[in-house]
Amino acid sequence: MEMPRSLSNLIAYANTIDKSGGSQHTQLSAMVVTPTEQLPLILPQGYAKFSLYAVNCADDFRIKASIQPGVYQNKVLPNKDNLYIEVTERKGLTQTMKRFRAVPLGDSNPQMIGTSTQLADLGAKDNINMVTVSFQLMETGYAILKNVMVSDRHLMSSLDNVLHYQLTKYGKQLQLIGEDAWRGVDIERPIDNPREFKQIIIGGHPAAVPYPQLARFLQNHEEFGIYSKGLGAYYRKGMWMIYPLFKVGRYEKARAVLNIYRLPEDVFPTLEATHFTQGKVTTILSTGKAKHIDGADIKKQNQGSGKRIISADTVMGEVGAYYGNGQAVATRQDSLSEYQTSVRGSGEERAPFLDKPTNNLCKHLSENAFNEGTMETIQWNNSNHDLLVPAMPVRFYYMSGDNTLKYKEGTLLAARTEFQKDSETTNLAFRQHSALSLFLNNQEMDAE
Repeated sequence: MEMPRSLSNLIAYANTIDKSGGSQHTQLSAMVVTPTEQLPLILPQGYAKFSLYAVNCADDFRIKASIQPGVYQNKVLPNKDNLYIEVTERKGLTQTMKRFRAVPLGDSNPQMIGTSTQLADLGAKDNINMVTVSFQLMETGYAILKNVMVSDRHLMSSLDNVLHYQLTKYGKQLQLIGEDAWRGVDIERPIDNPREFKQIIIGGHPAAVPYPQLARFLQNHEEFGIYSKGLGAYYRKGMWMIYPLFKVGRYEKARAVLNIYRLPEDVFPTLEATHFTQGKVTTILSTGKAKHIDGADIKKQNQGSGKRIISADTVMGEVGAYYGNGQAVATRQDSLSEYQTSVRGSGEERAPFLDKPTNNLCKHLSENAFNEGTMETIQWNNSNHDLLVPAMPVRFYYMSGDNTLKYKEGTLLAARTEFQKDSETTNLAFRQHSALSLFLNNQEMDAE
């Protein structure tokens, strides 16, 4: 298969960057920090980063390593509710250390199980034996903030101002330094519901809202709603990022964007250089397996391509009325919201009534917005997770026809990265390999 000239030039440029850009290998080391001492984790065997930008509120890290059984049982587990782990990544001449709150994923006690006398004193085996242990890691700032509960009342306020105020109010209380220091709140504006509410009550039922879930509480509450294209809220390195998930047209205005070129696996089974950054644009060359999921038309047939929603204000008698011929009636526009986000080719479609009155159209429009696109999962070998920004806009380029390059725009919804041992080197080195999940709209564009 003959590749388009644009792709050939891109691959040649990527190989040039790779020759002068340093090693793709990463060396790992880790240290468990208890309230009284530091304990090295011996021979890290795996390290993974899970970033679900549409579902979770922060990155989820996992590390697996070896350690002496007595040290783990007698020094680590007694402090399992107050542990830190410092992970050091070395790539070429660059070294970075990150400090995480750590939770052991295995905390059974062999002494209590009592199946063998040899398990009564695990410390006696430390010089001849090792065990493999796993920890879940989270950013230290998020470990503090996830336990905060929010309950408050705001008068004559908009939703974005309330959200910014509450997130900042508790974030400024963090007493952290370095990468974990508080940096602020970034809300992508304009929001789709700029209305100024007479009062916004946070809490009530439930009595208080978990701090990380505050944005989703305002998005899904029957009185409110922020974005009509879905909402994501993510905490990373001291900053909250609030953004729409399925909105089209963010690419041109965003501070960081992603260009992904899907290379045919039968022509390019793998590449040494798979990414480079120029200005605000990070370019990724994707090889390997991929998965495409649509199913939107099936959902439209089962759930409808729109909705008819009764306004809760109508039920409470708080909408305007039309006066004529001595009669006062509520107009259809005041009492009923109707929308249809797409038209099926056959014309066989429906927009069902919602059985529960609500003033939150954003919540239901978001459900339909998800059906106006597709999901794509791709491999990214020799990756760099640190280049990814939560829900960054994406242009996904792919082959269409014999020699044509097309693209669709969308959003990065998730990234899973694993540090895998490199068998081609004698040192204990790792390469990053990622799987990226993308939401792509249905409009296909020609690449220039």
